[in-house]
Amino acid sequence: MSLEKTGHESVEAMIAEKIKLEGDIAFEDFMSISLYTKGLGYYLNKKKKTGKSGDFYTSVSVGSAFGSLLAEFFRRFKEHMANPKPFLMVEQGANDGELANDILRYFQQVGELSEVEYWIVEPSSSLQHHQKEQLQKYGFVDQVKWYSCFEEIEDNSIQGVFFSNELVDSFPVKLVVYRHGQWMEKRVTRVDGSFKFKETTLRDLSTLEYIKRWKLPAIEGYQGEVCLGVRRWVKQVASKIKEGLFLTIDYGSKAESLYAPGRGHGTIRAYRNHQQKDELLSYAGEQDLTAHVNFSQIIEEGKASGLEFQDYRDQHQALITMAKHRLLKMETSGGPIDQKFLRQFKTLTHPEIMGSQFKFLSMVK
Repeated sequence: MSLEKTGHESVEAMIAEKIKLEGDIAFEDFMSISLYTKGLGYYLNKKKKTGKSGDFYTSVSVGSAFGSLLAEFFRRFKEHMANPKPFLMVEQGANDGELANDILRYFQQVGELSEVEYWIVEPSSSLQHHQKEQLQKYGFVDQVKWYSCFEEIEDNSIQGVFFSNELVDSFPVKLVVYRHGQWMEKRVTRVDGSFKFKETTLRDLSTLEYIKRWKLPAIEGYQGEVCLGVRRWVKQVASKIKEGLFLTIDYGSKAESLYAPGRGHGTIRAYRNHQQKDELLSYAGEQDLTAHVNFSQIIEEGKASGLEFQDYRDQHQALITMAKHRLLKMETSGGPIDQKFLRQFKTLTHPEIMGSQFKFLSMVK
């Protein structure tokens, strides 16, 4: 997902011009322009996003342990398949390419690099260039193919794994609020040089159907997010998988928890300089905007697209299962303990750090 850069010098100027020409806009559009405008949007500009000098930490930025555990899991899945050659690993939302590097390094270490192929779905040409530079440093660039969109990939061509890590939380969302006996949409307007929210009667049938399907509470003042892009995304991904695993890792929950009556303020948040911000409409293009994922929606759309539900669990449960063989070998081998791996593993699995924050959802075809 990327939007063409125009002659504007900033995202704020782009949005201001759009509002001037069209009137108030959906928050979904505000979020899309803020995050995905080519060269200017938050995800497509040159600012570093993750790690100490970025705006937030990810499991990948903790170290190579996360990627090596995923790779080990993929390898075991590969062994249960009819030994496809090559075994494909398709990543969407590859950011700086570090996860791809960690996964390919693992397959190199176990002597199976020639048996696998890595695809990255990345619409941004600048991010593709950066990923290629990073993977070139480690000698893996020839192992990777890039696609700018799913339309470039043939249907039923993937035998292996499709996966994403912290991708769906960045899909643009509509903001809805229950006010005076009806659902309203929170749209964005411009007042005295600043972006402000404006509530209007919600008339979009798809959004109203979503609210009804996932039982958003009709409680005065209750606010929630509606992500309509998930349906098309799941359907598109499923159509490309001939045989294999669909894995998405993100923060969120199932609908009954996500839209519980006690969560009336919604989950949409802004992040900047490792701080959570409440000013969603400030710093357009300069801060991350993200909302928790409705995993119930992904599961339902997956089943409708021919995927079979396999597992849904917290990151600490998933990674402990993935690491079981490695930890047992480390304990019984009598050799030196990999302290670096253990430190990273504890951070990734600690319930109060990352362990319960992220969820693993897997489906198969």
